[in-house]
Amino acid sequence: MASSDILEYNDIYQELKGTMIDGRLRLSRQTIVFKNSKTGKVDSVQASDVSDGVWRRVARGYGIRLQLKNGNLCKFDGFREGVSVERQTKPEAIGKENLPPGPSFSTPHPATSGQESTRILS
Repeated sequence: MASSDILEYNDIYQELKGTMIDGRLRLSRQTIVFKNSKTGKVDSVQASDVSDGVWRRVARGYGIRLQLKNGNLCKFDGFREGVSVERQTKPEAIGKENLPPGPSFSTPHPATSGQESTRILS
């Protein structure tokens, strides 16, 4: 595997049971690896175990929410706007999460609940 096939991000936060854990995230075609910067603990997920993924706007910039085939969720926050992540942008892939706000821009559309998101996996 060439080094260009691996994306590495520093200062990324993993949400685990409501706690934000800072660390480093490494994405490759085969695995997703998060390393806790305080304890050094490494969490790894095989790419084949991911059933769905959503790129979304969060408080710390942008985040990725991954749904695993066993029902678990992996959430990673702290991506900046300039981060290049391959996204699927077909209209049928975006779904209800990315609907525009309602007629009054002071209140968000119920489907968005204040967050912008885009499906990245089908």
